[in-house]
Amino acid sequence: MGDFGKLQTINITHLLNQLARIKAKVEHDKSTNAEDMELLQRTLHQYDHIKARKTDHTTRSTGLSRKKLSKSTITSGPFLRKALPSHLSSTEEERRVKRPQYEAGETPEVYSSFVDAVARFLIGTVGGCALIVPMMIMVLHPSLVKSVVVVSVAVVS
Repeated sequence: MGDFGKLQTINITHLLNQLARIKAKVEHDKSTNAEDMELLQRTLHQYDHIKARKTDHTTRSTGLSRKKLSKSTITSGPFLRKALPSHLSSTEEERRVKRPQYEAGETPEVYSSFVDAVARFLIGTVGGCALIVPMMIMVLHPSLVKSVVVVSVAVVS
């Protein structure tokens, strides 16, 4: 992290401490006044502004906006990036910045919003089925043995 990033981190920490002091004062007094609300509003505005600039600075230094999938969808992401054509799995920015790798057909480093949406849809559908299917099996022709087997299989898988 460069000097600029360190200064921003110090400034953000200072603002967070100031917000904590404001919160503690409001909780202690069990009320607030116009002056406290003005200070809170200014502090939150400064915090939002600095956080936005920090994100902006990080994006500019890498040349790409790094929209990666959350950990819950990473499991299907690499498969989708490899299985789908590169024009669907790479973002416009990555195609522009890494033109030779894109034309060579390499898997992209950054997920496109299409791959993100497909991965989330697939995981949501599979998760829903994992809940509904065992329930449907147990409801149709209920028996104790079948319920125990279905619950055991569902828990193990």
